[in-house]
Amino acid sequence: MKKLLLVSLAIISITVAKAQPVSDIAIIPIGVSLNSILRLQVVSGGNVEFVVNTIAQYTAGILTGPATTTTFTVASSVNYEVNLYAESDLTGNDIGLTIPAANIGYLTTLTGTGAPANYVIAITAKPLLIGKGAIGGLTAIIKNAVGVSIAGNTAANTFTIGWSLADGFVGSAGTLLSQNITPDRYAVNAFLDLDGL
Repeated sequence: MKKLLLVSLAIISITVAKAQPVSDIAIIPIGVSLNSILRLQVVSGGNVEFVVNTIAQYTAGILTGPATTTTFTVASSVNYEVNLYAESDLTGNDIGLTIPAANIGYLTTLTGTGAPANYVIAITAKPLLIGKGAIGGLTAIIKNAVGVSIAGNTAANTFTIGWSLADGFVGSAGTLLSQNITPDRYAVNAFLDLDGL
C-alpha cells in the first residue's frame, strides 16, 4: 500500500507540474530620438572681389563670372529657407565713406540634383539688402514650394549665387559713374542664414 501511495503521489506531482506552466516577462524599453539636422557650408567663392578699372565698368557694371560666384550646400532633415542679407552698406577702407549695398546684385541657382519644382528661388537678379527681414521679411533666396519637401543631402541641395556689380538689375542703385563715388576699396559682410521650417 505504501508503494501504491508513493506511486500515486508521484503521478499527482507530475500532473500538477505539467498543469502549471512557468513564464516570466522582461521589459526592454526602445526609444528613437530624431534630431533636426541643419547644415550650411560655403564650398567655393567665400570671398568675392570686384575690381573696377575701366570706364565701361563704371557705366555698365560687372556681370557675374567664375571669380564672382559662390557655391554652397545645405544638408537638412526638415524643410528650410536660406536668407541672404548684408550687415550694412559698403564702407570704404581709407576715407570711411559708404556706397549702397544695392550696388551688389545676386542671382541664386539650384545646381544640385533636387527637383527644381520643389524650390522657390528668385529667377531675376536682385539687389543685396541690408539686414535680415528687409522688405517685410522677403529676403529668402531659397525655400520649399507649398506642399513639397526640400529636405535632403548636399548632393540634392547645392546652389550657386552669381554676384554682379551695378549692372542695371532691377532695384540697383544706378551706374557707379552716376553715383559719383569716391575711389576707394569698399567692403561689406554678406550673411547666408539657414532656418528650419
